[in-house]
Amino acid sequence: MKKCYRVLFVLISILNTDLSAQNLTDIDTILFKSDSTKILFTKFGNLNLSGYIQAQYQKASSEGVKNFSGGDFSEYSDNRIMLRRARFKIDYLYSGDKMPIVFFALQVDATERGVVVRDMYGQLIDHKWKKISLFMGLFAKPFGFETNLSSGSRESPERGRMNQILFPRERDMGVMLNYHSLLNQGAWYDKIKVSVGLFNGSGLYTTSEQDNYKDIITRIQYLQLKLSPKLSLSAAASGYLGAIRSNNEQVYKFKNTGLSSTNETSNIGKRIDRKYYGADIQLKLKHAWGASEIRGEFIKGVQPANKNSTFTAISSSSEPVYIRPFAGAYFIFLQNIINTKHQVMIKYDIYDPNTTFGSNSSMDPSNYNLSDLRYDTWGFGYCYYMNRHCKLVIYYDWIKNEAIKAISSDLKDNILTARLHFSF
Repeated sequence: MKKCYRVLFVLISILNTDLSAQNLTDIDTILFKSDSTKILFTKFGNLNLSGYIQAQYQKASSEGVKNFSGGDFSEYSDNRIMLRRARFKIDYLYSGDKMPIVFFALQVDATERGVVVRDMYGQLIDHKWKKISLFMGLFAKPFGFETNLSSGSRESPERGRMNQILFPRERDMGVMLNYHSLLNQGAWYDKIKVSVGLFNGSGLYTTSEQDNYKDIITRIQYLQLKLSPKLSLSAAASGYLGAIRSNNEQVYKFKNTGLSSTNETSNIGKRIDRKYYGADIQLKLKHAWGASEIRGEFIKGVQPANKNSTFTAISSSSEPVYIRPFAGAYFIFLQNIINTKHQVMIKYDIYDPNTTFGSNSSMDPSNYNLSDLRYDTWGFGYCYYMNRHCKLVIYYDWIKNEAIKAISSDLKDNILTARLHFSF
């Protein structure tokens, strides 16, 4: 009985915390999301069950559209009804005498396309101060804001093209040390959050590690700096230092001076760097209607990929590695209208997978292909929060691409999404 009261005390303390982030791997938002997830005290202990379903209809500008709004359309279809996500999550929290608090999470995604594991990890939290925790297992990479923003809480239907290419499926196998005060946040240092993790780097594309290299990911964040009683600011910086293995004698590298290549036996087994640097900011103003919020994020770096794809190359691949400098950003404006049930949004997303190419570039266009095109995406959306368990999202992606070779005009790849989001 004493243990039950102790667990209740921890839970109530966390509930009273002013939560400011929606991170996939934080105990505060895993247990207590904005839709008031309830804690179930059963004979099994402190067990939490939650989940959501995202059912949607989409209409594209043409048949067979390739996109980042839920996956490519089939060759002869320009519209579809689908389950974008159907998640079920089990969480368990235990607090013992003078021992670390133990937290476990398992999340699966079950749609018409199959069943996959999304999260499976354990977390140890220091019992006394509740500031330092250790994660190990399969969980989200601690880079950037949108990558860690839960799909169940995100206003726009999908993450931007940049985030989906650099961090496909967001998760990876790894171990992470986290500093974040889960209780009192009165002092300035309680608003600092630091995450440092060591990951395989291959993500969910493979079932095991592919090389001898590990990726180091770090994020330093300051939460809710009060600029005024109604205006708050959060900001963060992220870094990604990783590598893949080359399995081909040929290695290509894009530079502003041109495309260079080396063809040497020593390139087989060579370490190819994968480096990202990012910064993000969130500004929120509370008012009578609810809130107005502006978010922005910028990422640049070097991406090792293949000739026809800018997704990170897998170390087991025998294709030549193409090293590209990239840059991308997004900005989103959120505005409640009338009350908190109604919200409109405007989002601008830009991703340039190869900054050496452009419409005014003097570089040989034969060195480039569709994977090197820059994309600018404007998103316009409306959310209607019916109640804590259901919301309606209507969103339109207007996508513009650079011209290259045979493509002299904009591709017909705009998409309208109408989604019902159910949660429990």
